[in-house]
Amino acid sequence: MECSKGSVNSACECWKLKDTGGISEFKSPCSSTNCIYAYIRAGHTSFEQYKIQIENLYRFASTKVVKKLLTSLELKPSKVKIIHKGPCFISFRSSEDRDQAVTKLNGYVFKGLTLKVRTARPAADPALLKRAQEADETNNTPVEKRARIDEMESESSQNPVNPIDLVAPLWRLAYNPDQIQAKQETALSHLAKLRSTVRKVNTFRYCNTCLRTGYVFALASLV
Repeated sequence: MECSKGSVNSACECWKLKDTGGISEFKSPCSSTNCIYAYIRAGHTSFEQYKIQIENLYRFASTKVVKKLLTSLELKPSKVKIIHKGPCFISFRSSEDRDQAVTKLNGYVFKGLTLKVRTARPAADPALLKRAQEADETNNTPVEKRARIDEMESESSQNPVNPIDLVAPLWRLAYNPDQIQAKQETALSHLAKLRSTVRKVNTFRYCNTCLRTGYVFALASLV
């Protein structure tokens, strides 16, 4: 697989090919600096471009067991990674080592299971992949939905929320019977919800009696 070619600063489309599932060989990242495989071109020590994927490996196989298998077949892995309830990925130091591994392992019977092996794409740069996905979601947002979002953001910026309203919503009322009554109504409302919740989970008869005749019921009945 060769990434889509583009200019250095153009948007990279390589990330869309990441999970297509095609069986193809990775050749090189595209020229875009935003390519999710740019770290390979940058010269960082990585053998991700020489990676294979093994499927149908028996479920209790460990990294040690897989390395022992590779050694018995005279293969030279660089890194072995087993995904829980998933495939096994093995990186090599060269394309020759990788091709040799595919030839020897594909169709090999291990622990009574026939292995299925193919070349795998490199791991994507997580930061660049997330950035590309977010940019794509933004560009594909319907026009009407985008307009509503922009309108809501504009309204929120024009009418900022006073943090005091979030902490003490009754601060505008004078400390008089009106404020006290408002607080009492709020408290009784919460008590009524509490009584209803406790009734649903209560399994003891004496507790249920307390709820019917007790303090919480008396307060909640005032609401």
